[in-house]
Amino acid sequence: MVSSGTEKGKRAQEERDPDGVRLMPLVKLTEMIHEICASKNKFDKKCSEGKLPRETMEQHLYTFLFQKYGLRSLMIDWASAIIKGIKLYQSEDIWVGTFGKILRNELNEDFRFVLQELEREIDRLTVDYLRAKHSLKSDAYTVRLARRYRLNELPMDHGMWVDIVKHLYDDDDALSVIGKVLDNTLPAEKEEEEGAQHEGEDEAPQEDPEEPAPPATMNHRSVFGKTGTKQLAIYHDNLVAEVLSCQLEAQQRYLSKFSQLFR
Repeated sequence: MVSSGTEKGKRAQEERDPDGVRLMPLVKLTEMIHEICASKNKFDKKCSEGKLPRETMEQHLYTFLFQKYGLRSLMIDWASAIIKGIKLYQSEDIWVGTFGKILRNELNEDFRFVLQELEREIDRLTVDYLRAKHSLKSDAYTVRLARRYRLNELPMDHGMWVDIVKHLYDDDDALSVIGKVLDNTLPAEKEEEEGAQHEGEDEAPQEDPEEPAPPATMNHRSVFGKTGTKQLAIYHDNLVAEVLSCQLEAQQRYLSKFSQLFR
């Protein structure tokens, strides 16, 4: 438990808005959200074992903060900071947005497990793809290379991330997700490329020794057997964010039918 004197000293140094609400950076907010969710999992297990009613995520938010800081004033202070942080970052970070919707009862709490499993499946499919592509290489090489993709040191070429999405969904859903990834990412990629051309036209691109760069041509045959002109390399975290966003949108469309019934 944090002492009140120490906490008051920290409060004086932390950045706050004009209303006195603590301003949390995104990294701190996501850490706090993961702590709250981990605490909620343990609390739900105890409730299940004792045949007691579960708390909602909103209720457990205050339970968690009171147990962590021990004072009602600090509980309210941190709760206000979390709520403000959600408003600031919910459109920027998929996990923050999902947590905010769960707090507002716009999503079922268990949906966060769906997103977690989907992210793990993307990582597993990344290893499987690399293992098949580099079948003559050792497993240690494949694991090391997959880690570089997860750390965003290497971009996934078009064929790689499309193949991963195809194995996550059936053909119709996969095509829909692929289209959304292209539509959401290509405009930003184009702006970055144009800016880079103006800043460093004389700089030669660096080739990665472990993974060759994708071909320069923009006209390839896709995994669905059709020739496409849109080609895109994408980093791991961007792919995860796009896929999870598509899953979140689908869940919201599904739940909207029931929300209308109970309004």
